[in-house]
Amino acid sequence: MKTLIIFNPIYAEKRAKVLVMLKQKLKQLGREYVVFTTEPKLSEAKDKFSERLESFSDAIVIGGDGTLHQAVNLLTDFTGDIGYIPAGTGNDFGRYWLGLGKGLEFYIETAVLGKSESCDVGQVNDTKFIDSVGIGFDGALIKRIQSSKSFFPVLTYALSAIRMLFTYRGKPFSATTDEGAIEQLRCLMFVVANAPYYGAGMKVVPHADAQDGFLSYTCVEDRSIVAKMRGFAQIFKGTHTSKRFVTTGQFKSIDVTTDNLPMHADGEYIGETPAHISLATAQLHIRKRL
Repeated sequence: MKTLIIFNPIYAEKRAKVLVMLKQKLKQLGREYVVFTTEPKLSEAKDKFSERLESFSDAIVIGGDGTLHQAVNLLTDFTGDIGYIPAGTGNDFGRYWLGLGKGLEFYIETAVLGKSESCDVGQVNDTKFIDSVGIGFDGALIKRIQSSKSFFPVLTYALSAIRMLFTYRGKPFSATTDEGAIEQLRCLMFVVANAPYYGAGMKVVPHADAQDGFLSYTCVEDRSIVAKMRGFAQIFKGTHTSKRFVTTGQFKSIDVTTDNLPMHADGEYIGETPAHISLATAQLHIRKRL
């Protein structure tokens, strides 16, 4: 058996320790491995990636949501099991799929020997995503902060978001889904999610589930700064969806026809709308439990 390790080398002191421990575990089991180091941009990683996926029995990803985002796009046709060791700043997919705070030994053991479960994968235009796509406010926010990484990601994201709430104005939003049309005259943000968390623990789309065969969405209408601040304070618990200016739902595909709205996928800025977003059901098999 040969394992493909996808590793993020940036700010790597913590992850380097994880990589050493993982290599030791694989050697104990008599497994060969190849390490692929990611790049700052997905396009650069794709250009660099030359591994023949059929030569690997499984893959293990070490990093945060950005690393997992690259892995999902590199492993498009991979049929083997995938292990994931959350070792980034936000770790939002790890929070959902594995739970956080369980100890490094647990994550390594699960990544190497755990039982896999099927996981849906989304696609926005030609880019795959595993967590979410944010359109509007949060796309603009990611564009602004994408060059900075922090040891306090929740604080960094929250403070930047609060500042932008005072300046960003909602814009017209039009889209067509397999469930019908969506129109919003003053859309602050429209989030399409495969899993419930992003922004280092914000439960923006609490009803999202990467195993239910649907994409879920939350649409927030622009309101007064007081109303927005109150809603923002509820995002971490997911209770903001009870607000009258928040709507939610599900679909399998959506065509966003409005132009020039900034977008991110899994916390990586990907450009502006228009966009076609769809779901590939049970595309990956990710190890989840021992």
